[in-house]
Amino acid sequence: MKGVVALFSGYSEDVPGLKRLVGLIHFMGGQVKDAYPTTGQTAITHLIARWVQGEKYQTAINMAIPVVTEDWVLHLWARRDQCLDATAPQQLQPFHIKPFHGPLKILLIGFDEDGQNPQDWSNLIEVHGGELVTSVAAANYIVVHDPEKKLHVSCEELNEYRAVKLSRDGETVGEYLITPEKVVVTSEWFWTCIKLDSCANPDAYSLLKLQPSSSANGGRSRRQKTPVSSSPYTPGRRRLSAVEERDVSRGNCSFDHSDESLTSSGSHGGSVPPPSITRRQMTVAEMVQTEANYLKIVSDILKIKESILVEPKAGAMCDAEAAALLDEYMAALPEILDRHTAIHRDLEGLLRPWKEDALVGAVWKNRAPGLEQCYPAYVNVIEKLKKHIQDCEKKFPKFRAHLALTQMAPEYGRQHLKDLLVRPVQRLASVDVLLTDIRKATDESNPDRVELTLAKEKVQGVLTLLNSEKQAAEVVEMLTHIEDAPEELVTTTTGGGSGLGKYLSHIECTELAKRQFHEQGSTLCLFLFTNKLEVAKRRYDPRQPGTPQSGKQLPLKHIELIPLMRIKRIVDVRDDEQIHGAFLLSFFFPNDTQEVSYKFACTLEFQAEKKKKRDFLMQLKAQVQAVDMNAVPDLLCEMSAAEASVKTTEPSSTPLEKVSKLTRSLSRRISSIGNHSSQKLKRAVSTAFISGSKKGRKDADNFDDEIRPKRLF
Repeated sequence: MKGVVALFSGYSEDVPGLKRLVGLIHFMGGQVKDAYPTTGQTAITHLIARWVQGEKYQTAINMAIPVVTEDWVLHLWARRDQCLDATAPQQLQPFHIKPFHGPLKILLIGFDEDGQNPQDWSNLIEVHGGELVTSVAAANYIVVHDPEKKLHVSCEELNEYRAVKLSRDGETVGEYLITPEKVVVTSEWFWTCIKLDSCANPDAYSLLKLQPSSSANGGRSRRQKTPVSSSPYTPGRRRLSAVEERDVSRGNCSFDHSDESLTSSGSHGGSVPPPSITRRQMTVAEMVQTEANYLKIVSDILKIKESILVEPKAGAMCDAEAAALLDEYMAALPEILDRHTAIHRDLEGLLRPWKEDALVGAVWKNRAPGLEQCYPAYVNVIEKLKKHIQDCEKKFPKFRAHLALTQMAPEYGRQHLKDLLVRPVQRLASVDVLLTDIRKATDESNPDRVELTLAKEKVQGVLTLLNSEKQAAEVVEMLTHIEDAPEELVTTTTGGGSGLGKYLSHIECTELAKRQFHEQGSTLCLFLFTNKLEVAKRRYDPRQPGTPQSGKQLPLKHIELIPLMRIKRIVDVRDDEQIHGAFLLSFFFPNDTQEVSYKFACTLEFQAEKKKKRDFLMQLKAQVQAVDMNAVPDLLCEMSAAEASVKTTEPSSTPLEKVSKLTRSLSRRISSIGNHSSQKLKRAVSTAFISGSKKGRKDADNFDDEIRPKRLF
């Protein structure tokens, strides 16, 4: 410990072991001081603390002095013969004192509004050295969560106690009787401690100091006098949608009355009232205002990203891999910002000075090709980006704390990063609505009317492209999660050519009869390509929370890849009280002597929109007729449930089938935990309940698949 000058905090002379610790430091070549030195004296290099309270601790944090526990000294003493460097990071980091060390007993108020599991809060606090308590009496730190800054706190001294009252909008939300030594702080203190990995000074975040004793109504009246801001955010209110943004901007829209086109001053200092503002001019001003708001939001997203990646004070928010992925997903935002900055500049130039024949539509028409280039790269990864942020919040506490602090910052509109990220996805839809409004306010004789029509077509074309590319990206994601996928399918998902052709559509359905593709009640995904139909069995839906996503089992399993020429008839079954979303497909396979009809019913997701089933069947009909010159004219027909022999869209569940399904489920569970005896159980179940199954099957994991003759195409 040569060169170490240590200072103790939280220790008194009667603390057991203090003299021994001092002796060990001296024996290993270090020094011990009883106070911070004055100018010219040897500086303190390390603080050894029992807890994270006191003036010495805060001074060490402000002076960037390492703060460790006494275990650091004991660790070095136990290895004194190894001549370790006591100041090396690998020797200090394991004994760095945690921000809630003591432990601090913390009571959280208002955090349940975030929907977080209480056990998650407890784990988070314990990881950082503290203890979560559930009563005021047991707590020494009371943390109040008020991200919207609407909470009013009043404190009244009552002899040896303090009466603390929390109210919001004039309504009392909590009353507490506490002793003077208890600390009441905002949630910014909590997240700052986690972000900086040290206990922040609670005096800077004290609610009792920030809010003097006064009536809650007085605080509310002061807020009502606050002028309305033209910020893209609305503090204290819910997030606005893209269309609502336009409505809000109508009230916030303002003109610069210093502009010569709107006002003029007389020679005697008098002013002439501004000329009347036309409806068209007002609507264009709305577009300029919402465009400025959008630029602010995109800039804020990039600022938050940069603060995560390069902020030095907080240290690493996440590991290098997570940071690189975050940067990759947001790579398109700078270009989006540049292109919309140019659009805003052009629109603002038309507004000042304003002319009724200003070509507003030409701005969007000329800039639309650039938007078509930059938006798909962002929209296609938005879901991955949000999931990545959610995963980082779970894995990296500093990352989560940083986002929580930015959410509380007024300059970011008190919005979470995940909420801000959807605004680029919504912006073009909002522009489409605004172009429609401007066109309605434009006379037929105005040359801008034609430009607005062309601009609207261009913007809608970009939206159509985004929707199609996003859908294609989602389908590729689904196809890459199909187990045992044929080489043709793999080639298609990787961008190579194949005999499948282009992806067109897909539908999810349930089998209504036995011995079809898999088994009655199974959920299938039918992927329609230009030349073939891919049939895959859904094991689970990865989009649903809580689904068993095993690392060895993909959500979909390949069953068959059928040429469209094998489809001979398509039947759309009309809905009634018991039939919902049913349809039939008739196939003629090489090994069959006649057509076989398979019955299906759309899953609830596709039943909700009847148009989805109809569109899929219409596309299937068109493609079958395109590849099969001998297809019958009435390939697609409509029938009643009785004519199609469909009794119900609910899968049957006889007692024998229930026992069979339960036994198979039990078999799979035993197999998943590696029980060797499950192989025999599966064979026994196969013999008892599945007719036509093969004995001595080598791969028992294929037991889920119904045995039927193989088709040769």
